[in-house]
Amino acid sequence: MNDLEHAKEKALSGELKATNETINAETIVKDDAANVSSEKPDVDPIDAEDNSAEDSSLREWAVNSDGSESFEADDNTRFIRKAPGIYVEKRIKDEWMVPRRICGPLRVAATAVNRDSDNWMLKLSWMDARGFTHSKVISKGDLSEGKKVVRLLLEGGLDIDALSSQTGNTDVIKFLLKHPVEKWLISIERTGWGTPGKWLILPDGTIVGTPEEEILFTGDRFMPFYEARGTLEEWQKSVAKPATKSSRIAFAICAAFAPLLLKFASACEGGFHFIGKTGCGKSSSLRAGLSVWSFADHTQPGCELGSWKTTEVGIETFADRHSNWPMFLDELGSAKASDVKNLPALIYMLVNGQGKRRGNRALKAARPMSWSAFFLSTGELTLEEMAARQNIPVDGGVKVRLANIPAVPDNVKDGVCDFLAPGEDWMKGVGDISEAASRKCYGTAGPEFARRLIEHIETNGGVETFKRRLSNRLKEWIDKSAPNAPQEVRRVGRRFALVAMAGEIATALGVLPWDSETASMFARICFESWRREYEQAESDGDAKGVPLAIFRAYPSKFAIGYEGTGQIEVMNETEPFIGYSILEEKNGEPVRMFLVPASFDQEARKLGHSGKNVVRAFRDAGLLINGKKDGPRRLASRFYKPPYKSMSHGPFYAFWVTSEMKDKYESASTFKGVR
Repeated sequence: MNDLEHAKEKALSGELKATNETINAETIVKDDAANVSSEKPDVDPIDAEDNSAEDSSLREWAVNSDGSESFEADDNTRFIRKAPGIYVEKRIKDEWMVPRRICGPLRVAATAVNRDSDNWMLKLSWMDARGFTHSKVISKGDLSEGKKVVRLLLEGGLDIDALSSQTGNTDVIKFLLKHPVEKWLISIERTGWGTPGKWLILPDGTIVGTPEEEILFTGDRFMPFYEARGTLEEWQKSVAKPATKSSRIAFAICAAFAPLLLKFASACEGGFHFIGKTGCGKSSSLRAGLSVWSFADHTQPGCELGSWKTTEVGIETFADRHSNWPMFLDELGSAKASDVKNLPALIYMLVNGQGKRRGNRALKAARPMSWSAFFLSTGELTLEEMAARQNIPVDGGVKVRLANIPAVPDNVKDGVCDFLAPGEDWMKGVGDISEAASRKCYGTAGPEFARRLIEHIETNGGVETFKRRLSNRLKEWIDKSAPNAPQEVRRVGRRFALVAMAGEIATALGVLPWDSETASMFARICFESWRREYEQAESDGDAKGVPLAIFRAYPSKFAIGYEGTGQIEVMNETEPFIGYSILEEKNGEPVRMFLVPASFDQEARKLGHSGKNVVRAFRDAGLLINGKKDGPRRLASRFYKPPYKSMSHGPFYAFWVTSEMKDKYESASTFKGVR
């Protein structure tokens, strides 16, 4: 028994107090007559008489001798459908009155229920005075607010003969409430896959593929707001082909196709974060990716280029509406400073795919929002760097769930383009792609990919065969790109592999105008950039312990100062001098250190680190003292003049030893000259 039959059986069962009458299945849904049971359901005999009048599923239009159609709403009311509209005929003292017109042409074209036979919806259809046909889906519960429904019909041009300030028009509402069920449909509230590999609903409500039963989309249309302009060929020429000049732009395009594959591959949810200075092309990469589904002009209403400048509920809603679709979030730095502390938890929530449990107005638990998240983000800083500026700890799980990719490739001085021909202007090329993605051609590649993917799956062995082949291709890509890598690297590699496979499938289906293995190459370049960034960050975590390790191993090579006293004690001037360690006077724990660059670098290398990497680690953690103000991704020489006249060996590298010591002494320090 399919879902539609199950829902119909429930609608006609004793649970909903149906009567003993049988059903003409042809009036419910085509091709289902043989599957509808005509057995008499059990009913409460006390309610049987009333149920006969109340159950619209058992009511039918009757053809009258004059060619009009009618149905009896109850013992004293009959509605008639004839030109030029709907009439009501009422019986008073056993005598039927002259029919009275109540409105223009109006009908309930279909009744829809979900797979649990809940959430009853009515698909209304009517004609306005100009001859245009309108269609609108309402909840059956809306009929309890008759004035609201009448207003909707009036705004759609329906001619209604009489109005009441309290109820709108009770006859029109009663007509809709008692209207015979002309067709049963299954209601779907969410876009995306219905049956993975067989059919899905695009954000505009269009159904791609062939559902097993008749479907009525009852959710918010254009949530997300996707629209198209131009042709696929124009998009290929203006966006996809030029994108091969940049591994980052090409990667973003491939990533826009990837969410449609999430239902066929486990453990691939997560995000990517392009990091780079302003004007390097990272936002243009997002625009190119967004053009797969819609326009990318953020100045226009409905643009799906989202922002991190939002509330927790806002990001939950955004994710819920983009389940099965890509999310694009521009500029992590736009998040409010007060919200930065929540960003790590927000990343976990996005990737885990479920929002917080909240109550509703009835003080009952509301259904938490849920989704499958696949998103691209940009920013001048990584989340870890933003958090470090406020001394907010970030665990390693965030680095796995949000993969940081430098927007500027390793072999490029400026910009996102790493495959330019000699003499090509990267800024012009990126600008042309961004302009086309924003205003000229967009929104054609994604829907076409969905159509061709469904056809491909159907004609090449079905869903299980496709899942098996995709799983094998993902493993092959990871084994080739990260052989013998740690588990966390392979986990993120799987997400990159899904992007690669999405690009390869789009290429094989003719949606991307690239050669085979081009998408894999771009994904691998971005993966390797992420891996270098990730492994450097892991190394930096160890690097922050280097100064303290050197001090404890060679205390005689340091001069000692004490917080609050401004006194310097020279331990042994005959030893090679590394620097000054400022201690807490009470317990002797190091608070901050001033290190001679050459001597410190020599000792750091003995522990497997360069002095430059140690400085970078302390910078990223927000523990450097003062220093030159430069860009967030640029590391200048961090040399500082001696902060106290007794310090004669400067300039120095200067660190707070830990964030706890910084919090404790930064504002209250009395060590002269040290800020």
